[in-house]
Amino acid sequence: MTSGTIHRNALAAKFRSFLGAESVLDDAEELKPYECDGLTAYRQTPLLVVLPETIEQVQRVLRVCSDHQVPVVARGAGTGLSGGALPLADGVLLVLAKFNSILSVDTANRTARVQPGVRNLAISEAVDAYGLYYAPDPSSQIACSIGGNVAENAGGLHCLKYGLTVHNILALEVLTMDGERLTIGAQSLDAAGYDLLALLTGSEGLLAIIVEITVRLLPKPECARVLLAAFDDVGAAGTAVGRIIAEGIIPAGLEMMDNAAVRAAEDFVHAGYPTDAAAILLCELDGIDSEVADRVAQVAALLEDCHATEVRVARDDEERALFWAGRKAAFPAVGPPVPGLLLHGWHHPAPGAAQGSDAYRRALGGIWIAGGQCLSRRVTATSIPSFFTMPTGTARWRESKSWARRFWSCAWRSAAPSPGSTAWESRKSIRCAHSSRPPSSITFTRSNPRSTCTGFSTPARPCPR
Repeated sequence: MTSGTIHRNALAAKFRSFLGAESVLDDAEELKPYECDGLTAYRQTPLLVVLPETIEQVQRVLRVCSDHQVPVVARGAGTGLSGGALPLADGVLLVLAKFNSILSVDTANRTARVQPGVRNLAISEAVDAYGLYYAPDPSSQIACSIGGNVAENAGGLHCLKYGLTVHNILALEVLTMDGERLTIGAQSLDAAGYDLLALLTGSEGLLAIIVEITVRLLPKPECARVLLAAFDDVGAAGTAVGRIIAEGIIPAGLEMMDNAAVRAAEDFVHAGYPTDAAAILLCELDGIDSEVADRVAQVAALLEDCHATEVRVARDDEERALFWAGRKAAFPAVGPPVPGLLLHGWHHPAPGAAQGSDAYRRALGGIWIAGGQCLSRRVTATSIPSFFTMPTGTARWRESKSWARRFWSCAWRSAAPSPGSTAWESRKSIRCAHSSRPPSSITFTRSNPRSTCTGFSTPARPCPR
């Protein structure tokens, strides 16, 4: 097989000359584990896989590929759900898993320099003794790498108050396709010139290869408490979300799950969720003890005013962690019971949260939300990362495609009441914020007829502006 201007065997030989034989994979069985990331509906065997250990080795890999016009895709832990690490058939997959060291911790300035292969949770574990932590906490934080978090601009349950990855990094060391090393950002809170740090964050490795990250660390809050509220109506839970924000309260985390999600997560984690509730709301408040106590009382009264049938406050940190464990396990929890699954994320104005929930149910019938609803960092919008499943007995592929189109049309109408008011994001493409038209078509694919995971995407279209 030839890529660019060089045959695969010759390319592998060049890499082995400075990486070593064990760090260059070209056998079909060795390449198989790297054919996809967490978006398993899309698979492609790469031309070669390389696993460098030093920045100099990465530079040489890039220079060889640049000289021979061979495309390169970077990969971290492979937990992403957007296909950002999907290889190319004629390209090299550059795996940065061996870059797994925390280089330095500056407690005075609350920063840490880390390599891209360091696990998200490992950063907080390393600085826990100093009373610090790294705020972004995606559901896969025990496994996902910080380099992948930067590439995807990962968020997490606490992004409402503490922001996404882009809000929690200060500088990047990156390599261009020809191996040039650049520093983007600075050790200070702001840097002169264009905001290239924000440009690179979320670019999925298309602009540069990340080889070092300087992250911001935050002091651990003195107190954190979680309220669990149960509702007999999904719309009432959605209304409570808007009421909390309208009162000027910015929770550390605010997530909603409907009944099907609650039951799946409870069977999977045994978090103590009320399985008879139509929906539950998890609200975490943190800060100093006196402030949190006042906020808990205020939010509890507000939830009861929104017709919550039950309001519980986590008794201790162990129960607080258990409440969140159920939410974080929503994705694996729905895996066993269903033959097919859709994952998407989208934003719409906060007042439409309850309306959006009703719209889903009208359009999709048996397809249910099994995910979370939270207010984005801009309190004028609601972000709903949701899982939709095709119930057993109704999983014919033809029907699934029809349901996907109905879902998209319905969600677009509820999400985009006027041009420029909302941004739609699927896990495969970002819709233009200036467009109020629904996507023209949907590509709905399954790579393996026996696979339990499916995906969908839409063709990109130019911004009407």
